[in-house]
Amino acid sequence: MHFQSPRRRRDAAQDQEATLRVLRLERSAEVLPVLVEEIVALGHPRAAVLEIKGDSEEVVPVATANWSLPGLAQLIEEMRDPSGLLARVRMANPGALIQNLPPDRARSLQLMLYSSSNPCAEAAPADAESCLALKNMDLARRPPRRQQQCSVCGVWGYVMVAVVELRPDHTQTDCLALSDLVRSANQHLSRLTKVDQYRKRIGELESMLADKSVSLGARLEEEFLTGVQHLSMVQTKAQVERRMLEIEKFASAGRLAATIAHEVNNPMEAIKNAVYLLAGVIPESSLPVYNILKSETERVARVVRQMLGLYRDTEPVKPVSVNTIIEDTLLLLNRQLQRASVQVEAELGVLPDAFIAADQIRQVLSNLVINARDAMPVGGKLRIRSRHVIGRNPASSWIRILVADSGTGIPREIIGDIFEPFVTTKGGGGTGLGLWIVKGIIQNHGGKIAVRSKVGLGTVFRIDLPIAKP
Repeated sequence: MHFQSPRRRRDAAQDQEATLRVLRLERSAEVLPVLVEEIVALGHPRAAVLEIKGDSEEVVPVATANWSLPGLAQLIEEMRDPSGLLARVRMANPGALIQNLPPDRARSLQLMLYSSSNPCAEAAPADAESCLALKNMDLARRPPRRQQQCSVCGVWGYVMVAVVELRPDHTQTDCLALSDLVRSANQHLSRLTKVDQYRKRIGELESMLADKSVSLGARLEEEFLTGVQHLSMVQTKAQVERRMLEIEKFASAGRLAATIAHEVNNPMEAIKNAVYLLAGVIPESSLPVYNILKSETERVARVVRQMLGLYRDTEPVKPVSVNTIIEDTLLLLNRQLQRASVQVEAELGVLPDAFIAADQIRQVLSNLVINARDAMPVGGKLRIRSRHVIGRNPASSWIRILVADSGTGIPREIIGDIFEPFVTTKGGGGTGLGLWIVKGIIQNHGGKIAVRSKVGLGTVFRIDLPIAKP
């Protein structure tokens, strides 16, 4: 690839724009080509990313910009030389400026390793230090001599070097900005590498599930088609067909999970990084809105990862004000409800704190409020009430939440299955997973959820959450 390298003064906004473009990428194969393109766009003459493979330390170019073939071949030879660039990179700190050329053609070399500040989801707390991504966070030490595989989750890491020929008028600030860009690209590439592994694993599980389903069906057919009465055979076959349908539904859920991983998880990481970059430029008057944006972005990212099972759910339950969660949810969704001409009435009683996972209960309320909004296409009234139901002892006391709408209601024929997966009243506009997830969260808290509805008049959801720790 060849790009123009305009000589211009460094601009912090342009540095941020380059970083954000890299963080918006959704496929691991796109990260390195865009990285070298952005480096050249910042005014540096040429850039390349070289991967060091295997025990022989073979050096392979994986992305280049403005580097001629002879120049690239010479660079690779310099990297292979035991006393040359590669040896100096191994002994240097990440992002160190190595003056191995005339001052007007200085190069910056920076290590890129598969790494993360958090251990992989498969690592138990006692084995966290064995995670390859966590080990490689110590970038000041020498990188591994070979392409390593994580002993915990099996993901293959990488060892690469970003080589940049700096523009003649570069400053130390330019070098720091370049180092930050490469570091951000490496962190994003590490996340996408892990996502690629999960996508591959989901595909393998789907294939194995399909094979097992065919084998199970064949065995059951062989067993029941001989030596039993015709009626028993028909009943058993119907049961097997229902079970096979359930298996297919959950295989579809796996495919949906893979789609969410690609379409939601990566953009959410980019949004989180963008919110972080905005931290220093938000005026004080806008801080309340900014704090809501930050906390809700983090919550959505956690919810997506929980749905996909990318890490163990470790959110602790602790005493939390349920009324505060209700108020935060209504504040967050206020603009959507106003646009839908939905009038909100909140009657919040005096409540004790409940031992709950706040993010999960916030997800429950958000689901129910959004469903109520969708059930009132021409507007209506949404009522949310909370009260303390006192039992004989603290263990039998509850917090009751009612979410009622004046919408279209739920047809009688499906209301009994409304909490089952893939059951929806929205036609093609819904996945049918929202209320299934809601029910699972409430049950995990030791609570109960019920629904009453009448077509044309509206729907009421009742949630009972125990106050005591589950």
